[in-house]
Amino acid sequence: MKKIFLAVIVISFLHVTLFGQESIRKELFGESESMIQKIIEIKGDVYAPNTFAEGKEVFNKAEEKFKDGGDMGDIKEYITEANTNFKKVFDFVDQAKLSFPNAIKAREDAISAQSEKYASGLWKSAEEKFREATDAMEDNDLASAKNKAGEAEASYRKTELAAIEQGILVNAREQIKKNDENDVSDFAPVTQALAKNHIATAEKLLASDRYKREEAIKNAKEAEYQAIHAEYLAKLASEMKEKDNGYELLVLKAEKPLTKLNEKIGKVARFEKGYDSATKNIEDYLGTVDGLKAKISDQEKQIAKFESKMSGYAATESKLKLKMDQEEKIKAIAGTFTKSEAQVLQDGDNVIIRLYGLSFPSGKSTIQTQYFGILKKVQNGIATFENSSVFVQGHTDSRGSNDLNLILSEERASAVNEYLAANMPNIKSRLTSKGYGSEIPIASNETEEGRAKNRRID
Repeated sequence: MKKIFLAVIVISFLHVTLFGQESIRKELFGESESMIQKIIEIKGDVYAPNTFAEGKEVFNKAEEKFKDGGDMGDIKEYITEANTNFKKVFDFVDQAKLSFPNAIKAREDAISAQSEKYASGLWKSAEEKFREATDAMEDNDLASAKNKAGEAEASYRKTELAAIEQGILVNAREQIKKNDENDVSDFAPVTQALAKNHIATAEKLLASDRYKREEAIKNAKEAEYQAIHAEYLAKLASEMKEKDNGYELLVLKAEKPLTKLNEKIGKVARFEKGYDSATKNIEDYLGTVDGLKAKISDQEKQIAKFESKMSGYAATESKLKLKMDQEEKIKAIAGTFTKSEAQVLQDGDNVIIRLYGLSFPSGKSTIQTQYFGILKKVQNGIATFENSSVFVQGHTDSRGSNDLNLILSEERASAVNEYLAANMPNIKSRLTSKGYGSEIPIASNETEEGRAKNRRID
């Protein structure tokens, strides 16, 4: 029993130790890892490869030191050095985008055309030229970098065209070549010629404008289809030629699909006068189907309109509920203050807690202990609205120097800001403050009552 208890203690201790190690590692390496991820996203490893590699090398050293339990001071030095390099990468990325945008665009187009797959040799050559441009930029030789980038751009464009041609035309070309080798034109000359016409059209389109890809692809696909079709026709014609009743069998074979289609729609196919009668049966049926599709389409539109209205009602209901919830929260916050302590207002998306009951010693910004209770109510109010940002404003009356009033209002706003940050550390990053002096009065400065209202923290 003692042994089991001891094992549990050891395992728990290991868990705590590992958790602590992971927490320390995250604190040390978190910023660096975030930068590495961002650099890869913006292609910093491509636009500034040397600087990025230097940063990664030092980062890896820091990781090795940490794993080996090395000196924390050395680890931090490595991380600082790595981060310095990573920050430089961001600068180089911006510089590359400004200095040679055309080369970058050409590279992206070459990638889209799958150049590495279809024109690997040209792609490697273009990449080498682009690397020369980035090397020159990292060496601060911008003139040379721009010159090399121009060469890379031309190389990428050549690579892109070769990749497009290969990617789009290769299948059709191979099938047409195979047909020529097998003398397909002896039996299907019209279809083979049609395939060649489509491939020629695709080639002309790409030669005149490489970005007519969609049209070129369409012709290349048609060329491939017609070439395969020609191969099938040639094989069929060759087989039928060898039979005594070959032509009759060929016609009967062609009638079979129409016969089956007519049977499926409840019709009988007759071919004593050719294919017209059987074809018309199918056309009439398709006309009926089109009418049904039109009705279904109209019904779908009506349903879509109804769903849109319902969605609008739901959105309105959601907004109304949100507004009511917010009003309830504001009402609840206001109920915690007396009239002399504060007024709670709504201004658009903003909720204002206007503190009248928080006073400061004359000319000072010290928060006295007797006002901690009011500020606790402010904290509770802020906590009601999760993830909200908090802006503390300081205001004075118009008595005294404008400059001194401005400084005093800033100091008082800052004091409240610091108090809230100390007591609500989870909102510290969302806290800001500013003093306005006597710029924004809410009452007349001609009366003591008005001046008292103007001396406030919002």
